[in-house]
Formats: sequence, C-alpha cells, structure tokens
Amino acid sequence: MLRPAIGLLVCSFLAKACALELSLPTDNAALFEKQPPEPFYMGVDREDRRVWQGGTFGFVRSPLVWLGGTVFTQFHEGIDIAPVRRDANGMPADEVRAISEGTVVLCETRGLTQYGNQVVLRHDWGDGPVYSRYAHLRSVTVALGDKVQRGRALGIMGYTGGALTVQRAHLHLEVDLMLQQKADLSWLPERAGDVRYHPANMKGVDAATLFLALRTKPELTMAEFVKAQTPYFSVATKADEPVDLLRRCGWLSTGKLEAPGWKMSFTEWGLPVHFEAILDPPATPQVVWVRAFEGKHVWTTGGLLSGTGESAVLSTSGLALLRLILGE
Repeated sequence: MLRPAIGLLVCSFLAKACALELSLPTDNAALFEKQPPEPFYMGVDREDRRVWQGGTFGFVRSPLVWLGGTVFTQFHEGIDIAPVRRDANGMPADEVRAISEGTVVLCETRGLTQYGNQVVLRHDWGDGPVYSRYAHLRSVTVALGDKVQRGRALGIMGYTGGALTVQRAHLHLEVDLMLQQKADLSWLPERAGDVRYHPANMKGVDAATLFLALRTKPELTMAEFVKAQTPYFSVATKADEPVDLLRRCGWLSTGKLEAPGWKMSFTEWGLPVHFEAILDPPATPQVVWVRAFEGKHVWTTGGLLSGTGESAVLSTSGLALLRLILGE
C-alpha cells in the first residue's frame, strides 16, 4: 500500500526474478500532489516568465511559430525537478537519492560536460540493464563501483554544468536505455568521462510518466512501458552483425534476435521501440513509414529526419543513430 505521508515510495512491481521498488529522487512529491504538477518541475525562462512545462520530458523547448501553429523543436531528454528547500544563502539543499537499487557506473565530479557533476546508476529490473542519470549536482557522495540501495543518498542538488543559475538549480533525472556498449564510440563528441554515457548513446523515457504509470499499474515492467511508446517513424536496414541492443533487450523484437535486416520503429526522439526481422533489406537505410505532419520533420525529430508530410529521409544525425544501434 502507498503511504502518502512518506511521499517518496512510488511502487513495487515484479520483475522476472525479483520484486523491485521505485522512489522519487528528492523530497519533492508534487508530481503526485498537484494538478497540474507545476511545483514539481523547474521550468525554463521564456520572455518575462518561467514556463514549468520546459522542465518536462520531450520536445518542450525552443518554440517555432509557423502557419500550422507552434511546434517545439528542442528535445529535453530528462525531467528537471525543482528544489523544495534552500539554505540561508539561497543554495539548494535537497538530498538526491537513488530511485532504485543499482551500481554506480559513472561518477563525474569535475563538471566538464553539459550535465555538470553527475552520477549514473545501472539497474537490473529484469528486462536488461536500465540506467538512471542524476545531473547538475552540487556535490557527490558516492564513488564509481558503489552498490547502492533505493533511497541511498547520491549527493546534493545543484546547478553545475551548462548555463544554469542558482535560481534555476534543479535535479536533471533521466531513465535510459544504452544503445551500444561494445562498438568503438570514440567518434562521439564527449569532452569528459566514459563515452558510453554520451547523450547520443542513451535514449530514455519520461521518468515522470513512468512514476505515475506504476501507481496505476504496479506490475508494469520497463519492457511494457517502452513498447507502449508511440512510434513516429520506421526504418528498414540491413544488419551485418548481431545487434547489441537486442542481445541485452530481446523483448524489443517479437521474433528473431538475429536477421539479415530489420524494420526498426522509433519515437520522435530516437528511442527504438520495436524490431521486426526482414529477409530482403534495402542496400541503404530507408524510412518506410513516418507519422504524417504538415510541417518539417526536422522540427519534430530533433534533426533525425528531413522531409514533410508522409515523406521523410534520414539526416546525418539519423544515420548516426543507426550507426550506434548497428555497431558500425
């Protein structure tokens, strides 16, 4: 049973081998207490006001006005959780905690990337490895390789990385799948740390929606949640080697785990949600389906596609996404 007085425990659900629990990472529980949950998010400043929706997951930033209305063209890969307490100097004082049992696989305390001081945990939720990222920390209290329990303190909320100010201090939280863990990833433009955790190689889901969904359906698995995401486009491509992502997350395919080629379905931000084996793949990757949109697909996919309407082709960024997944 959920205990509203505690405010942190989200759910308990069965994985393939064990029961897991998931908790919010700070004392800010407004996601469950307010509708709309404006106090939960640290928004972005737009003109003369702060827009809380800019702290949510998805294409929620950089509005572009066109004849069809307004479209948001910048993807935000996590959720930004606002502080609920500050010290006498206005510094955020919220403790940041692990959302689930896991292992520290990245611990960055030099603040050299857009994430600033950050911690990444690897979780085993029964559906292959899942990663949670905790970014912009003021301080870090764990070390690489540490095994942590749900609710273990990882650090203190801050505003390191990027162009943040103390007024916009927040926790940036992601829940991700890793696209590729074996191939040479040295071409990715990471300035510091383990290149495997570069944002181009980590594709995630909306953590807030996951927390809420688990309240409604406690038995929900990560596999079910990912497969329920609405696809935006599908690509047919040949596969010269077994796909590393399928080896780790076989549930992405309803049939074979190896094939001459694949029809891959993606969300608009590039998260693969389904693989279908094909016996006669095209010589070069082809977009075989895209959700119809009267504007430019480059706006709604963060540059993964070009084209309009029911026609689209992979851009350089889209081809790089396939390169990661296929291990080329």
